Amino acid sequence: MMSSVSGYTGSIEWHSDNKKRQPFVLGLHEEDWKSRTPMNREVCMIKLEEDITNKPHWWEKVLNTDIDSKWKQEALQMSWASYQHNGNFTSKMADMCFKDLVTKARNYEQTKLIPVMESSACAIKSDALLSNELMQRLRAAAALLEDVPEFQRDWHPGSDEKVLDLVHTSLWPLVFGRSRIVSGKYVTLDKCLDHCGSGKVIPDPKRPYLTMPNGFQSSTEDSDKIGRPRIKSYINNLHPVRYKAVYSLIEELIAKSLPAWDIVCRSARKEFRFKRSGTVHGVKWTCNVPEICAKMHGCYPSSRSFAQGEDYDSGSETISVFEEGRKVEQGMVIQVIVKMGNIYLTPKKSKYDGGSWYVEGQLNEHICATALFYYDSDNITKSRLSFRNHADRDNLRDRLSYSQGDHHGIQTIFAIKIKG
Repeated sequence: MMSSVSGYTGSIEWHSDNKKRQPFVLGLHEEDWKSRTPMNREVCMIKLEEDITNKPHWWEKVLNTDIDSKWKQEALQMSWASYQHNGNFTSKMADMCFKDLVTKARNYEQTKLIPVMESSACAIKSDALLSNELMQRLRAAAALLEDVPEFQRDWHPGSDEKVLDLVHTSLWPLVFGRSRIVSGKYVTLDKCLDHCGSGKVIPDPKRPYLTMPNGFQSSTEDSDKIGRPRIKSYINNLHPVRYKAVYSLIEELIAKSLPAWDIVCRSARKEFRFKRSGTVHGVKWTCNVPEICAKMHGCYPSSRSFAQGEDYDSGSETISVFEEGRKVEQGMVIQVIVKMGNIYLTPKKSKYDGGSWYVEGQLNEHICATALFYYDSDNITKSRLSFRNHADRDNLRDRLSYSQGDHHGIQTIFAIKIKG
């Protein structure tokens, strides 16, 4: 018996209310889950822990008191304001970071997982999850999927033939009003070819107030009796017979992802959360030059005298274009959307600017976590992942006490930029 599915027997627009909302971004703007507004000092602390956990054998070195003291002194001497506007670092902040790093080091020895950026919800990173043998099989699978005639290559739209989609949900996706669905049972992977053309057309769902893009079919994953994930249905653009070995490989990658997904989905809970250095309910100026400000129209940073040779900053900004949980229990059925692709750079196309910011998936897919495996890179400069979060969970917009127009005071404490 099939349970209610968003876009079929259930509403395509269904989502839990704000009180029960998990830390998953769905693109609902004001109704979406929000993180707490980070402070400048918190951003600096997160940066320090990120840098330390990128060092070789960091989990051993943070337990060494001599190295620990050396790294603390280096942290205090760093130019934090050049990294984060209004950023700074104190001895108390360093002590908090290295206490947290000791806990992470002990957990890493057991799990090989490193939680980072956990001010409200975290990401997990690891360079030790995949064995060399598994990495080699992953590279071999990519080479197998690449081995097609040029006219069959699926270059990602808008990528200038730099991004090649090997497995992607947009290739033959589920289309409401056109695709067929077999209701009442699962079509298993070994039987999916027998059901080609069967079933009934999935109706176009009603959209009373919200227009949603077409949904994508996803693979359904379950665990067998020994706890190993098993893919139960086909994956878009991945033939179940020709690429049977790739399915087995993806099952192993899903198994590697489950512990990290478990932490990410529960990371917004209090017991997992990065300890805040303090809570701010209001910001207020303390004037250090009352004799000067008394002659002015108000107390502002620009009211002070400028040092010889100091650049004048009007305070205005140049508007530039943007170019510049729930625990996964054993035996639970989850849906996993699988993608696989390569980025190609050549002397004529030697730069990749990265992808655009967007919320992954559709509303009815309820994507709660993402796992990224980077299996190969050669002859490229250093690359990085960037993250964003929807903030103001603490509702500072209404609750923060500050003097009218005191944008500078707010930006001195919180890691936000105020326009105007």
